[in-house]
Amino acid sequence: MLEILIIIGMGTSLALTLASLVAGVFIMSRVQDKARRQSNVLMRYRVIFQLATVGFFIAWMALQKSG
Repeated sequence: MLEILIIIGMGTSLALTLASLVAGVFIMSRVQDKARRQSNVLMRYRVIFQLATVGFFIAWMALQKSG
């Protein structure tokens, strides 16, 4: 059960990472100052989602090793 939750969390965080990356790149292509701020916020979210993905991956690897 725990393994399934970890895999779902990892998949969700991977999808959120990709979505924030794509949205950030599209917003960054605009020239406005507002777009620059929005792009920076999205890139911060991307880093947070990447950290979550790595955390889920480490938890999954630890679970695989123990079981």
